Amino acid sequence: MILISLFQKFLVSHPYVRRILLIIFDLILLPLSAWIALSVSFDYISIYSAGSQYSWLIPATVCFGIPLYIVTGQYTALTRYVGSFAFYRLASRNALIVFLLSLLDHIFYGSTLPSIFWPLLWLLISFSTCSIRLAMRDVLTSVYASRHRATNRVVIYGAGKAGAQLAAALRLAGTHSILCFIDDEPSLWYRNINGIPIYAPQKLSSFSTSVDQVFLS
Repeated sequence: MILISLFQKFLVSHPYVRRILLIIFDLILLPLSAWIALSVSFDYISIYSAGSQYSWLIPATVCFGIPLYIVTGQYTALTRYVGSFAFYRLASRNALIVFLLSLLDHIFYGSTLPSIFWPLLWLLISFSTCSIRLAMRDVLTSVYASRHRATNRVVIYGAGKAGAQLAAALRLAGTHSILCFIDDEPSLWYRNINGIPIYAPQKLSSFSTSVDQVFLS
């Protein structure tokens, strides 16, 4: 718990700290993804055995990846607010990294790698780099929310696009605790938006003693 608390304080201390952390994570995840992809492609664990001629790919992912991330502005995004568009852009950058590596392999080695290697490498790099950013975003959100304890218990009337956007804004602000959504559409009842349940209007009366505000969206 102490280590987690220290990590959280370190994470929110300064934006440059988060950028450095992301670079460090990428320095680990890029070559690790290449090692795993090679291991799976050649069905061996050690890169120093049958496929050692391809071990150049492990440092090459860093040599191509980190500069490309920096040049294309990968580390300028606000980690706390990253969304699906940022992950699509990251996946596109990873596709460019894999393309450049495959081009290099074709020029100097004649493309003798198994066909499964390149899509597997892209999947591993994209999954690992997106996952670490998603985790950092969630940690930052929880830390900021803990600094502003949610004192207002609210219900959002309307589970459409506006309601979902309102819930997202309140979650980032950390000042309100959302108990549920209320909506007139029967097909939405007993479903949820990011874990927040959606109920019928008749259910609102049961929250009368525990709700501070009802927001109309």
